[in-house]
Amino acid sequence: MVRARRDLSASLGREPVVAEIAAALGVEEYQVIELISYDREPVSLDQAVGEDGESALGDFVARIDPREEPADSVSAGMLRSEVEIVLSTLSQREQAVIRLRFGLDDGRQRTLDEVGREFGLSRERIRQIEKVTLLKLRHPSRAKRLEAYAS
Repeated sequence: MVRARRDLSASLGREPVVAEIAAALGVEEYQVIELISYDREPVSLDQAVGEDGESALGDFVARIDPREEPADSVSAGMLRSEVEIVLSTLSQREQAVIRLRFGLDDGRQRTLDEVGREFGLSRERIRQIEKVTLLKLRHPSRAKRLEAYAS
């Protein structure tokens, strides 16, 4: 691609556009765009940016929590995946009660009253559903998938 780009540049007297490079190579334009993206020089996150030059490019990049090890992130993702697999073995209502009570979807744990209002059931009935569901989750066939993550 570099040679085709150089040859086209020499013959046209200007930088070729993506369509011209694609036609010269006999490939699709998206492939040329992808190849061009691989040819970019790396940029330092310490590079000064802005009018005053007092800010670094890295200041504008989302950071991963430096206290969190990459292995911990992977492990947390695997745990979420295993929890989803285990929950999929429950009924829809059981799944929903557990998700709401333990805040599995949004991180906000709901009270028995809140879950009861959402389902139109009493808090006592939600407590019973939760109790039976937790017993099901403790069964070895389900618990075995999650025991490796217990600390």
